[in-house]
Amino acid sequence: MNNPIKALDKLESIILKWKENTEVSPMYFASSKIILQELNELAEEKPEKYNLYYTSEKVESLKWSLNSMFGCDTDNGHDFEQHQLWVLENIQSLKSSLCFGKSE
Repeated sequence: MNNPIKALDKLESIILKWKENTEVSPMYFASSKIILQELNELAEEKPEKYNLYYTSEKVESLKWSLNSMFGCDTDNGHDFEQHQLWVLENIQSLKSSLCFGKSE
């Protein structure tokens, strides 16, 4: 992966479309998981550049809400929309200068 911000933009687009297009939820879920895996690998490859601890924490939080949106993890009493909001908030955090938003 050469451009984590572009990947996060694509992930955000997927998450925003998900509610409107539930019949393709498995595709959205699988695509999102692949993007997150690649982001995690990038952070692990360059821990000093991408603040590995904070980035990993945000990715894990995002994964939990993503799994809850898809229905394969506990939702802790929160609905789809709440988990969708948390995913979008974590994407913004990952775009920040504390994670992948650092200048080259």
